[in-house]
Amino acid sequence: MKPVLNGTSRNFVLVTTNMLSYVLCIVAWIFILLQCGKKFEAEGIEFIVLRVKGQSFMLHQIRKMIGLVIAIVRNIADQETLCKSFEKDKADIPMAPGLGLMLENVFYDGYNKRYADDGMHSALDWDQYSDETDAFKNDHIYSHIITTEIINGTVIQWLGTIPLHSFAKKTAADQDNSTTDLEKVQEKAASDEEGKTVELTNPSTSKVANSEVK
Repeated sequence: MKPVLNGTSRNFVLVTTNMLSYVLCIVAWIFILLQCGKKFEAEGIEFIVLRVKGQSFMLHQIRKMIGLVIAIVRNIADQETLCKSFEKDKADIPMAPGLGLMLENVFYDGYNKRYADDGMHSALDWDQYSDETDAFKNDHIYSHIITTEIINGTVIQWLGTIPLHSFAKKTAADQDNSTTDLEKVQEKAASDEEGKTVELTNPSTSKVANSEVK
């Protein structure tokens, strides 16, 4: 699994919601490792697993990070948008659906480094249970994600809403507005759907659901 954003401490103001920028400047510096797995196919639909490892996460952070990555991959946003995402000004970034988001593992790297070799404590890790956990994920979690996507088309519908985002910086008035960007986009998408004006971008290659784990 290839690291995409490896060992980076950044300001992730842009990829969270409902928190003020000046507060985030203090608390949003976190260590991130983002990895992208190989694609696999199920029921004719291509899936990938994206793993995000960090010391802490904020509200909607992972879903917005994934949304921005997909927008860039699909040439809806550019690399400059990614660079600006580490600034303190918030912007209109798509938030990926919650389908596929899961907690895969809890790491105790700091504890293990400090205590595992002191002769009194054992390391806290789950390596000995990897076969059981992988089997559980495949049989119960991934299967549920795949089945739900096939039935509801949650991600494929969301992909069609990405071009509705401006990726522009929010004004103070925008940030004070009680209606979230996602709600606005969903309302516009629903309105357009009634008028049959929404078209999916590259539908033949759009059937990619995201399994995000941290």
